[in-house]
Amino acid sequence: MNLTSATQTDEGWHLPSTAQDSTSFRNEKIDLRGIGPFREANFFRLVEHWRNATMFMSSTAEMKSLPEFAQIVQMGESVVPWIIREIRVKRDFLYLALPEILGINPVLPSDRGNPKKMIEAWIIWADRELPTEKNEF
Repeated sequence: MNLTSATQTDEGWHLPSTAQDSTSFRNEKIDLRGIGPFREANFFRLVEHWRNATMFMSSTAEMKSLPEFAQIVQMGESVVPWIIREIRVKRDFLYLALPEILGINPVLPSDRGNPKKMIEAWIIWADRELPTEKNEF
């Protein structure tokens, strides 16, 4: 397959019609969306869509069930610094993606269910565990 024929659009990377959106290589699916310099833009586009969709939701389970949330989580550890920066400023439910991505939860059991305390726990964790001042890997 010739990856040089791939093109970037607002929806992600696309190959010629023989292998649109993903392709098989050594029996693995390769998702071409969000690679390269467009990863950050793709992340923030997903966050914006997710925030708009969750604006009037009160159920965190419902918030986490949206496809945008799943796509954010699938982006993996590379988006953790962006999530930390976002929750420092906006103090919203984006922190819900962190335990899904990292497989850990620094929130005390007694603080679970209290979004303000949960956000603070993640910010304290980031200040202690992430390597740089800007919390970037």
